[in-house]
Amino acid sequence: MNDIVNHDTHLDAVTRLVISSRAMTIAKRIAQARKGKFTQETLAEAIGAAQSTVASWETGKNEPDLKMIERIATKTKMDPAWIAFARAQTSAIIDGERYTSVPMYDIDAAAGAGAIAEEENPTGYRLFETDWLRDMTRSPASKLAVIKVRGDSMQETLFNGDHVLVDLNSRHLAREGIYVISVENRLQVKRITMHPKTKLLTVRSDNQNYPTYTDLTVDDLEVVGRVIWLGRNVG
Repeated sequence: MNDIVNHDTHLDAVTRLVISSRAMTIAKRIAQARKGKFTQETLAEAIGAAQSTVASWETGKNEPDLKMIERIATKTKMDPAWIAFARAQTSAIIDGERYTSVPMYDIDAAAGAGAIAEEENPTGYRLFETDWLRDMTRSPASKLAVIKVRGDSMQETLFNGDHVLVDLNSRHLAREGIYVISVENRLQVKRITMHPKTKLLTVRSDNQNYPTYTDLTVDDLEVVGRVIWLGRNVG
């Protein structure tokens, strides 16, 4: 019995050591992520936390939860998996659930399809439950991107500031849907339909104040990918 008690005590000590080591590692990465970009106070303000909370993360006293890791990553333009696990990776297990990291882009800042295809200058990363992503698409994480919508051309479907998940593998226009296209090296989000007989395309904005373009061919468009999900702040 004493051996069992001693063994349990030893395991508890090892567990505390592992947790402490992991917390301290996260602490250093948070401090490194904000270095040259934010003070503790300005980072706290940017992510909606108290300065004392950020300080406790950086001393290893506490750890941020998934929501806060994602906010830190977005504001500092770092990979959330790197902040949490010290390595860039497309997936990670957090609180017992597997998540996939997808790069985010601002539609005004992304210089055409090539910028997304080559993962240049993402503004941050978004974590999605891996099982949920598998239900949404068969494409690997490397062929997914989150884009921040700008403007009102797609109202009442998409609003300024919405985020859309884009499947970069889904570029076949036979299926009606909302697509991201590249026009003169700038990205736009439009609804595209194909005529069942002529195979000609119609590109339109859901906001009727914007023009509709008809009788286009597949060769007339550079399709980046299909929108498969949207996210919106409601408060």
